[in-house]
Order: sequence, then structure tokens, then C-alpha cells
Amino acid sequence: MSFQQPEVIKKSVPVLVEGVFIIIIGLVLVANTTTTDIIFHDFYVLPAIETCFPENQEQFCQNIRQRMGLPSNAQLEIGNVYFEEIARQAVFIGVILFLIRLAIGYFLQIQGVRKVRLTTFLMAFFWGLVGSTLFIFGFVDTLYYVFQDKDLPNELPHLNNAGIFVETRSFTGDPNIVEIEDLLLTNALGLIIIISFLIVMMFVFANNHLAKRGIA
Repeated sequence: MSFQQPEVIKKSVPVLVEGVFIIIIGLVLVANTTTTDIIFHDFYVLPAIETCFPENQEQFCQNIRQRMGLPSNAQLEIGNVYFEEIARQAVFIGVILFLIRLAIGYFLQIQGVRKVRLTTFLMAFFWGLVGSTLFIFGFVDTLYYVFQDKDLPNELPHLNNAGIFVETRSFTGDPNIVEIEDLLLTNALGLIIIISFLIVMMFVFANNHLAKRGIA
């Protein structure tokens, strides 16, 4: 395998261009979801969490806890249903992008433009990977503060048991609490995964003489 970077790029321009395109689309989707997150979280979820502190046994708080099957003194857990829905959206978006890319390859095949190949499935997987990874690795959580021009807090306890943060909260400082460094490192890890897979696809494309056969 040749590791001459200019030659690899030259032979895999279609992969690089499409890869950058879907990363941009993924970021747009994350930005859109973040806007929704800000509205629903700040106007509905957060007020309920702030109101229903452990000692608050008003009927409103009791109803919320009972509906969610939570202990009578639960507070942060009131947001669990919302955060679980955001996590579901992350997986759903990845699956949808994967299926869209496969459908594009199939339509191109039935039109006689390109045949469905291994590279079709690899690129479809990459679309799905981008769609889900940007969500799972905390970009919504970072942009939540960026979009509101707020400083990221030193600690983000609401993420302690959320998805990938169960593992990445131990990156720095207190292993039981998600701190700002943990969040940013989790973001960086997500980008590394995406870029690494794109580079692998570029090498596969460049070193298997696929430049003239396309990636449909």
C-alpha cells in the first residue's frame, strides 16, 4: 500500500468530496437538533427539574415522578425521558442517513449509471456513522452553550449517566462526574473516529483501482 498522501488524495477525490459533504450535512443536523434542544430543554424540562427539588412534594412534582416511575425525591432524573429521546434521535438519524445513501446507490444502478459495490455500502455506513457519532459524542451538548453564548460549566452532572459519557467521564478529574474537559475530549474523539474512517475509505478507494468505477 502506498502512503504517498498526494497520490491517495488524487485517486480518492470522490470519497473525499462526498465525505466532506456529509460531514457538513451532519453538522447542520446537529445544529438544528441543538436549537430544538434549547427550546424544549430550557422552556419545559429545566423548569420542571428546578421546581421539583427533592423536598418539593407538591402535586405537580408527584405526578411527574409517578408518571416516570421515579422515587419521590427524584430531581435530575426527571430529565431522563427527554435525554433518552435525544439519544434515540441520534441513532434514528444515523439509520436514516445510511438508508438514504443506499437508496441513492440503488437508484443509480437501476438507471444504469453505476453498479452497487462494496464502496456503496462503505459510504452508506459512513453517512450513518457521521449522523450518529456527532450526536452520541456530545456535539449537541457543546453547541447548547455555544449557541446561547454561554460559558461551558466546569461540571455537567446531567451527563453523568448519559450514553457514551458513562465511559468518557473518567477521561479527566473526577471519574464520576462529566467535566468540561471530558465533554471536549469526547467531542474530539468523535471527530477522530469520523476522520479516521474517511481516511481508511480513501485508502481503500485509491489502492483498489476504483477511481474510474465510482462509489455509487
